[in-house]
Amino acid sequence: MKHAVTRRWPGLLGALVVCVCLAVPAAAAPSAKAKAAAPVSKARQAEDKASQAKEAFDRGAFTDAVELYRQALALDPGRIVFAYGIAISAENQGDLDTARTGYQQFLQLAPASHPLAGEARTALERLTPRPAPTTQEPQRPEDVQLPESKMKTPIVVLADDGPPPEPQRWPVWTAYGLAGAFAIAGGIFAIAASRTDSDADRYRVAGSRAFDPTRISEAGARERLAAINGRWTVAAVFGGCALASGGVGVWLRLKQPSVATDGKSVVLAWQF
Repeated sequence: MKHAVTRRWPGLLGALVVCVCLAVPAAAAPSAKAKAAAPVSKARQAEDKASQAKEAFDRGAFTDAVELYRQALALDPGRIVFAYGIAISAENQGDLDTARTGYQQFLQLAPASHPLAGEARTALERLTPRPAPTTQEPQRPEDVQLPESKMKTPIVVLADDGPPPEPQRWPVWTAYGLAGAFAIAGGIFAIAASRTDSDADRYRVAGSRAFDPTRISEAGARERLAAINGRWTVAAVFGGCALASGGVGVWLRLKQPSVATDGKSVVLAWQF
């Protein structure tokens, strides 16, 4: 029995050595992988910060977006697009100095063919202050000094076209004509209204303006009253127009027109 047991120890020792040899590389492998994963983890953190910055930008929190883009750029300086994010967020925030700095940093690092290079240049030109144009006060005529050889005495030329023409009287006669036409029309309607009123007397109560219901119906009485009142109203309107037109004609006749001339023609004008 002792001999059989002693022959098993070499096999057990060999197996133990193999396990130790395999375990040592396996224990060393995680540390090597951890070292290789360090840069990836930092870039991943930068991406997370950029995603948070975009969310802040979309909801209008531009101050948070600027800070998050700065953290992302610090974690991954090679991602120049984060500098553009800082600039555009600061511009929307109203921090123009930070926006200009961000655009300049982006243009310095980005190639000319970058898709955002054109927009960055346009934004930088828009944000760069320009000197205000100097306004020069216009010279007054009395400040301008002409050489004696070019100074000329002003010459006033008066047109001698004879006496001014007689005032045109057609506006006056037009006003008088309209006044006469309105007066005639008003008189015609006044006569018609008077005749209609006189004709209605046979339907009235004797000595009264009221209609007799035994002679005329209520509807007929209303119809005659409407006809009488309508004609008197039209006559009154035409009479008022006649008075107004006549007054305008008198005013035009008494008013002296003013004479205006530019040296070539003479214009007569009434001043109202």
